[in-house]
Amino acid sequence: MRAQLLASQVAPGAVVEVAGRPRRVLGTLRLTSAGRNWSEHCVEGERAGTREWVAIRPRGRDTVIEWTTRHDLVAEPDLGGLTLDGRDWVLDEATTATYTAAGDTGTGPVGSCDFVEYTCGERDVLVFESWDGAMWELSTGTRVDPADVQAYHDLPG
Repeated sequence: MRAQLLASQVAPGAVVEVAGRPRRVLGTLRLTSAGRNWSEHCVEGERAGTREWVAIRPRGRDTVIEWTTRHDLVAEPDLGGLTLDGRDWVLDEATTATYTAAGDTGTGPVGSCDFVEYTCGERDVLVFESWDGAMWELSTGTRVDPADVQAYHDLPG
């Protein structure tokens, strides 16, 4: 049996299923910037021992983004936009958020994140993040239809 969860109830131990692919939540970040709140969940990757991220953001209606950290890319954000991976990325947002963490996120329990986010087309997203003043990390993401996302806890029995 499964207990369905609202986006605000997803936390470590839950399962987030994106397009039929279940992922166990290892850690959760609750972020706030300019009065806007959202969550990012560190989930088990599709390959053993890997991790990925799923962000659930309210923007009119929930926006869900599947993120993959790109350790192969080294770059600095440019507020004028940039070309990376042979694609032109347009600035969408640059700001600072505060966060609280639960579970295994690789961050401290509380802190801040500077981020610069770009888009390419309707679905593709690129983000630079600096957690608590550390060096920039890059991730690429894809927007997912919220209707293709379920969150639940498995119940015994």
